[in-house]
Amino acid sequence: MDELSLGYCLADPETRMATEVAHHFHERLGHDVHSLDALVWSKASYALGVLHRVPPDFVPHDVALAIQKGVFDETWEASLTMIVDTIDASPVPSNDELEAAAARLIAENDAHAHELRSFRQAVKAEVRGVAGCFDTTLREVTQRLECRLGIVAPPSGSDEWRAILDMLAAVIAAELDKGTEPGRLPSLAIEAALHASNRWDRQRRLDAHDLLDFRHAAAALAYCDAFFTEKPLRTMIEQKHIALDRRFRCPVRATVAEAVDYVETLGAVR
Repeated sequence: MDELSLGYCLADPETRMATEVAHHFHERLGHDVHSLDALVWSKASYALGVLHRVPPDFVPHDVALAIQKGVFDETWEASLTMIVDTIDASPVPSNDELEAAAARLIAENDAHAHELRSFRQAVKAEVRGVAGCFDTTLREVTQRLECRLGIVAPPSGSDEWRAILDMLAAVIAAELDKGTEPGRLPSLAIEAALHASNRWDRQRRLDAHDLLDFRHAAAALAYCDAFFTEKPLRTMIEQKHIALDRRFRCPVRATVAEAVDYVETLGAVR
């Protein structure tokens, strides 16, 4: 993996989706922004976030900066192999939280199953749910826009402030509901579509592994040239009513032979 990835990786799902939301609003308001592709990739050593060392106060400022830069550079160059070797003795994270999340979603889906009359309705429900998950990001965006536009927002926690956040969440939901521009909020759009597909299939029960699979798919379909996964997820992605592989122009392969064939075509192109 070190050799194939050159040590690069996508940001964690929460950071990546929050970046998409912030990017969307800043771009819509006419600010100069980098492309999303330039913002969501990082090095493997920072896949779980950025650690910023703060030396004690008695350390001179220029020395502190040199220490911080040195630590950052050293960490940036760390290989995935070295990271794995370092955490080898650490306990494997529990799936309890994912299992609990899956159980909660199943209960909520079952409670509202009678309300769904079409797949389109399922998508709308999931879009609203996804859009409402970014209060923290929307607060940060609003605060930054205050400075840029010279406006004063209502006090945090007030009814007026809540109304602003609800309005911004509604904007996200409307953008996702249109589904016309794959480059806008891609991770959110993909997760919403996959959850809607799962919800519409009354015979399929969500589990913790599905939650991980959906996040893997959201990352790969949005930002990679191809996605190698297992057959059930490929089948879901390629269903005609969502066709995420075509929408995001990312071919999906589900066997080793298919993956090898695809990689060989890349070599032929070069």
